[in-house]
Amino acid sequence: MRKYFLLSAVALMVATNVNAATDYATGTLETKANIIHHTKISCDALDFGTIAVPENNGEGTIKLLPEDGGELYTTGDILHLNGAKLGHCGGVVFEDGDNYINELTGDVSLRNPDTEDELILTTYYDASYTSLYIGGILEIPANIEIGEYTGSIEIIVIR
Repeated sequence: MRKYFLLSAVALMVATNVNAATDYATGTLETKANIIHHTKISCDALDFGTIAVPENNGEGTIKLLPEDGGELYTTGDILHLNGAKLGHCGGVVFEDGDNYINELTGDVSLRNPDTEDELILTTYYDASYTSLYIGGILEIPANIEIGEYTGSIEIIVIR
């Protein structure tokens, strides 16, 4: 009997020690969400047109900047340009004190789907009240393969 008493006492002590911890913490986590409306922006393409370079060309650049009114400037081995025009977006108020344009400046890669070649476009923009004009500096590498090069720019206007 004494053996059972000792076993019961030990079991009670073990169980009491396991359940004896009463430290705990509570807290409140606030959550929130901000819903905004999406406005569709319609854009006409930024187009550097047809660019003529000599076979085995050297490097060159084409500047088509909004602040210059879309006037073209070239450096390097660019022989001729035809049909270049600034990109234009509308459909939203761009400057009312509350809007800002995000993720529009920087480098964009234009790729030729038939080759591994790419052109690098550094984008620039000019925003007026209801219009956004987009241009940039297009880098033409040496020995570029002929073909059409395309890329895209995501425009996000936060209001």
